[in-house]
Amino acid sequence: MRNEQRAPRARLQLGRYPQVSLVVFALAYLLLAFSLSSLRSQELYTGNWDLGIFQQAFWSSAHGHPFYEAGDYEMYGFGSLFQVHPAPLLIGLSALYNLFPQAGTLFLLQATVVSLGAVPLYYLAKDVTGSDHRALLVAGLYLIWPPLLAANLYDFHLEAFLPVELFLLFLLWRRGRYGWGALAALLAFVTIEAGPVFVASIALFFLLPPLVESYQRLGGRAGTAPPRGRWLSRFGLLGRDFLYGPRLRPARYAAVLFLAACGAYLVLQILQGDPGLLLVPVVPLSTNPSRPVLNAGLYISASHLPVDLPQKFSYWLALYALVGFLPLRSLRAQILVLPWLGYTFVSYSEFTVFGNQYGFLPVVPLFVGLAYGLKDLELLSLPDALRRWRKHERASPARKRPGSRQGPHALSRKGTSSPGERAAPATFLLFAVVVACLILSPADPLVQRTDLGNGYQVNYVPMVGSAQVTELARQIPANAVVLASNNLFPLVANDVHAYALLWTPTIPPYLPFNRSHLPAWVFLCSSQSFAVPAWLGPLLTNGTTYALRGQVSGTTQGTVSLFVQV
Repeated sequence: MRNEQRAPRARLQLGRYPQVSLVVFALAYLLLAFSLSSLRSQELYTGNWDLGIFQQAFWSSAHGHPFYEAGDYEMYGFGSLFQVHPAPLLIGLSALYNLFPQAGTLFLLQATVVSLGAVPLYYLAKDVTGSDHRALLVAGLYLIWPPLLAANLYDFHLEAFLPVELFLLFLLWRRGRYGWGALAALLAFVTIEAGPVFVASIALFFLLPPLVESYQRLGGRAGTAPPRGRWLSRFGLLGRDFLYGPRLRPARYAAVLFLAACGAYLVLQILQGDPGLLLVPVVPLSTNPSRPVLNAGLYISASHLPVDLPQKFSYWLALYALVGFLPLRSLRAQILVLPWLGYTFVSYSEFTVFGNQYGFLPVVPLFVGLAYGLKDLELLSLPDALRRWRKHERASPARKRPGSRQGPHALSRKGTSSPGERAAPATFLLFAVVVACLILSPADPLVQRTDLGNGYQVNYVPMVGSAQVTELARQIPANAVVLASNNLFPLVANDVHAYALLWTPTIPPYLPFNRSHLPAWVFLCSSQSFAVPAWLGPLLTNGTTYALRGQVSGTTQGTVSLFVQV
């Protein structure tokens, strides 16, 4: 009987189909981020800041009160979220939210846009490195990066849209698609005030190197004769070359992008600081403060520089360590890092904490830098790196003995090593980075519910009593005047008459209630009882002013109680 060879079974190998792998990784991230965000909401770890304010602003816009939300009104006297973030993107988000007005809509939207950021990053890294596998490595590391997932899980924020917008802008600009790149820049402009700053840094990334190269060429470094006159004449020639020379045409486009970013930032600051230029609706039950407190601005001060310096240095050390310090291999890429790095040192230390929305801001600078850092780096697959390392260890004793013959992986006479020996440490470094990202991820049960940040307050198991708390919130009639604890406010946010307490003992200065003007409904959680005003607590328990409508005990947040005015 003749032996017949069987054809090998076709197996799907992720490394052979990087685009398929990219889609699989992005979908996995989307499902993970959406699921964990929903669990945080069920466990009452979300709050008015920063989920309820967006829910209420979007719902109010569809009901005659453009972007009104009680949180900033109670604290600062603002009548619109537009005064806090003058972002036209809010208009489109409001339309999407009101199709399905619930917190899950915002969770799904945020997880989607963050996962989509891996797509332009993949193609950008592919253009830079010339390798599908290295591009997949960069995009995959982006999707498991702990600061990104932790920021994603912390309620809902406009900063989540920046990675996909800025990666797309960088990719299009690098490919010379300036028209489409301008549209991507416009999206960043209308997203949040930080958008123009990062667009300006991208413009400088493409503007400065051509100018420096042209200046050096005019000085004779490129083999041409130096021009007559001093350095001032060289700048004159550089200016003429910049304005009319075909070589510096990309630099001219980058200069226009930089000026557009500066103009957009100035416009947003004017809109943010002048309420008269914004849509300010009539606030229900308002105390109508004559002089609302304006936005505190950029929080930049030289006095902040020496405050919490160890924390600030640790923050940046951790960020670079989680990308293997590879962005430092590209000095040019540090142009992208400088704006956020400088801001964190001259501002409050709260910007250097993991697990909040500011984790979205260093993503683009560091991962563009990572792509450039991998450009000329010699890498091996992990099994090949292990084999090289083992052979290198076996050959090491032979090199130490006088007169012994050097093996194929021994050092050369000039002290250099073979490409395989140089590639193995880099491979091990990236493997260690991947392991560290998985260990420090909010999805790791060992670091959940830790002090690493709000994004780490999550659990795989839904809270006992979650359905009962939701049902209790549904007993509140529509358009009812309700005062809720911060972590319960998202359950009643779809109402212009809903107000929230803070997560601290401080009473909001513009809270429109007092002993003679009471809310009809009070929705409280015992874990945040410290925020209840001193005048309200006795009224809830005297049995004549309020009646207990319902109560859920035994939750991870304590006892949830609903009171109604008698």
